Amino acid sequence: MEQFCEYSSIDRLVWRVNKYLGSAPVGFFNCMGHLMANAFSEFSFEEFPLEPLPALPEFKSLINLWDVTRGDAALPVWRDFLFDDLLPWIGRLAVTEFDGEEIHALLFGGDFVKLFGREMTGKPFLASLTPAEHDLFHGHYKKVIEGPCIGYACGEFSLYENEPQQIAVIELPLATKGGDFSHILHALGAK
Repeated sequence: MEQFCEYSSIDRLVWRVNKYLGSAPVGFFNCMGHLMANAFSEFSFEEFPLEPLPALPEFKSLINLWDVTRGDAALPVWRDFLFDDLLPWIGRLAVTEFDGEEIHALLFGGDFVKLFGREMTGKPFLASLTPAEHDLFHGHYKKVIEGPCIGYACGEFSLYENEPQQIAVIELPLATKGGDFSHILHALGAK
């Protein structure tokens, strides 16, 4: 497995200059000297209102669980979910919190670890992306948080030199006991 390191400030500067000039590179070299191509291509993002619930068959059982757990509240509280109810999804779940600039992974399930090729629990997620990917994901998560609304992302993902695969992810907003937005529950669709 390739060692991961964040992009240097030089990489980010080169990206911004090239982007401004209209010739953004397709990847960066990591600290081991390997070219790291963009992982997400042909990826689309959608946001759905909390009512009516979106018709996403692949995520129907999780959306229903999220809806039942929230009861009459706008958003469910993370600690109100029962472990046994989440068991069918457990390896395909991630839980993140947003500090205004960065998404921090509090839980990064096994399927997410396999997909990204590294454990991200306790680490900043957006910092692991290329600058262009960072901007796309940051904008999408900001909409999910500020809505709040249900997020959905799908498209082709390839971890650098691996074969591309189609993935789908749902993002369900969660709240504190007081009802304010606090976290996002992410789930990968079944393979």
